[in-house]
Amino acid sequence: MVKYSFATKEIKFLREEAVPYVFTSHQMDLIEKKAKGAYFQASEKVEFSRSISKKLRILSHFHHENNNLYVYGEEKTLAVRKKLAITYLKKFARRFRGKHIIIGGSFLYTTMFNDIDIFVVSKYEKEDHKEGKFHITFLKPSVYSSLLFASLAKLCVSNQKIELNQSSLSPNPDAFIALYQELCFDLDKHPHSVKSTLRDFLLHAALVSARPIPDSRELHKTINTILHADAKMFTRYIFVQSILLHPNVQQTQKTMRDLINSYTDLALQYPAYVVHYNYMIDTLREVLNIGKPRF
Repeated sequence: MVKYSFATKEIKFLREEAVPYVFTSHQMDLIEKKAKGAYFQASEKVEFSRSISKKLRILSHFHHENNNLYVYGEEKTLAVRKKLAITYLKKFARRFRGKHIIIGGSFLYTTMFNDIDIFVVSKYEKEDHKEGKFHITFLKPSVYSSLLFASLAKLCVSNQKIELNQSSLSPNPDAFIALYQELCFDLDKHPHSVKSTLRDFLLHAALVSARPIPDSRELHKTINTILHADAKMFTRYIFVQSILLHPNVQQTQKTMRDLINSYTDLALQYPAYVVHYNYMIDTLREVLNIGKPRF
């Protein structure tokens, strides 16, 4: 059932644009009468029901579809890509009816891209897959409280309004230290496949240091800068500064001292990884030395 609640400006727009192509002038009089809740004669009821209401249902469908479009980070989005993204969003919204559809990634802001990221929020488990130029990823509703979504939501096209609740994102310095260790290992052993770990590291660095969460374009630029320079030097600097900027840096000092002792033992047990463990020890000691209270 369609509810007719046209505002005065919408009635005016319909009169100017839809007469005589969609409605006659008389039909527009009836639409205005209906919108005001005025009394219909029997013949007017029949005419409205048989002819006008069907056209209004179609217009209502397109009005609803076009109003469920939200562009976030528009100032960073290429105009031509925004238009394409809206077209694709409508297509996938019709395919996955009732689901939250989001288009994000480098397609929106770079001239060169690998694929177009389509995110579908669904409570059902489904395999991520590619369909031509589209990479379709299925996300559980729990993603709304994730760090990754906080970044994605800053630069995307969505068929639902996004209201971020960053209070659910609590910084965890211990988890950040573990992530940095993983990143250092990957930079040494798997330097060509570190983008995912590096992205997570940069997101957690922002959270731990209470800085704004970077959007996907900012992440893209920072990752490319790091990978085309001395990646270990860059990430070490980011790690040290992020830990020191944490509001309760003292809470992490015990963890770091324990880790230094643990890495010292591991370096003796696994000589093949002594360089990696010594690097971690030096980095943690740097944080502890800079963070010492000065009197």
